[in-house]
This record gives sequence, C-alpha cells and structure tokens, in this order.
Amino acid sequence: MAEADLTTLLSTLTVSRRPGRYCIVDIRDISPDAEPAAIIHEDGGTTAIVMFNEVLGTEPEFVAAWLTLDVHSDLAAVGLTAAVATCLAAEAIACNVLAGRVHDHLLVAERDAPRAIAALNDLALRHSQAERTTDQLDGQHPRDIG
Repeated sequence: MAEADLTTLLSTLTVSRRPGRYCIVDIRDISPDAEPAAIIHEDGGTTAIVMFNEVLGTEPEFVAAWLTLDVHSDLAAVGLTAAVATCLAAEAIACNVLAGRVHDHLLVAERDAPRAIAALNDLALRHSQAERTTDQLDGQHPRDIG
C-alpha cells in the first residue's frame, strides 16, 4: 500500500541503483532499436532516457546513474521530493527526479552516485533515529525525561 506520511517515508527510505549508465537525450539521437527507460513529451521536443550505448552520433551532455527510492510512496505524498533534493543539494549533487506509479527515481551524475546513496542512507538513518526517540518519549511526563 502506498505511504503518504513523510516521516514514515523518510525513516523507511532505502535506495537501490539500477545497473548501467543512462543519458537524457533528444529522441532523435537514439538508435532505432533502443528501448527507452522513459520518454517525456514536452513543448521543445521529445526527450528519451536511454542506456549510454543506445545514443547515436552525439556525446551525451549528462551521463547518469539511475537510483530508485524503494519506498512505495503515494503520488499525493507531500515533501519527499523536497527532502531528497535538499539532502542531495547539501552535498552539491544535482538530481533529476522521475515519479513512477510506485517509486520515485533519481538520475544523478554517475560520478556522484556513491555519495548520493550515502547521503540518502544517512537521511533515512537520521529520520529513523528521530522516530525511535519520539516513540520512546511518547507517554512520558516532561519531568520524567532527563
């Protein structure tokens, strides 16, 4: 079942990396037998996200690692994208977000992937510890907390 509570989403966040190197390119720059992982139709043209080896005749301007947030987030959940983007921005890591029906996906520069995963794991750990502390304090009178 999809989760909408931001605290729960962040405290249970795990990240996985899809194998391969991905590029965000104009659809006209991919091989005829390419199988785009995503296609975005926009006013300026059609963008395809494909594996590096499916790009033809142009040097991709962005080679990315594909990270998946392995929490089943509700499409109406508020704050997950902002929290993740803020976390990565604090580490000077650019992030391009795609929302799937079940999971959110991040495209980060390939060289930044290990740091991005570490930062997001740390974000989850901080929220998990904060949630445990809150649970431990529930029901205690303020004078009993010391």
